[in-house]
Amino acid sequence: MPTRFRTVSLGYDPTGLFSTPEDVLHTLEENVEPKIRQLRPELSKLRDGGTLSDLPSIRLALSPMVMWTKNWDANDLLRAAQFVDSFAIRLDCEFAGGIASVSTHVDGSGISNFLSALPAMLRDTRRLCGFVQVGTTDHGVNIDLLHLAAQALKEIALPQDTKSREAAARFAVVCNSVSNTPLCR
Repeated sequence: MPTRFRTVSLGYDPTGLFSTPEDVLHTLEENVEPKIRQLRPELSKLRDGGTLSDLPSIRLALSPMVMWTKNWDANDLLRAAQFVDSFAIRLDCEFAGGIASVSTHVDGSGISNFLSALPAMLRDTRRLCGFVQVGTTDHGVNIDLLHLAAQALKEIALPQDTKSREAAARFAVVCNSVSNTPLCR
């Protein structure tokens, strides 16, 4: 039986390298985008007629955004989300992941800021996906974080329109996410 791939993720981990939104956006645009552009045609060839012909999607994956944006305000977070979304569109990736928060990686204020900006981040983008891990077997469930995540999801889906439903479908609340996923490093 031939090997079947579910997805290919183009990954980049900016954690710990930058302090300002300008640093992150500049580095993504000037350094990372050209490198990923070099790889993208090869992935298309594989998907469109080669060994990955059954591949349903090619995604752009960043490390959990909350880890490199924890001191940013809502406007900076929205700007970063819109940039990452446009980045995925320019690279012809079906989805962009990394709009994520992992309960064991960040203090409460960073997660709170992130979750309060999340509804706008998902509603104002088309390809951005995200998740919040609210607990693990080792650490238990963070009830405060679960409550914040539920509030964010309600706010994302509250307007009963297509844009809000699509945004809500691109967001998940999880426990025990796989630690080696590109979105959970």
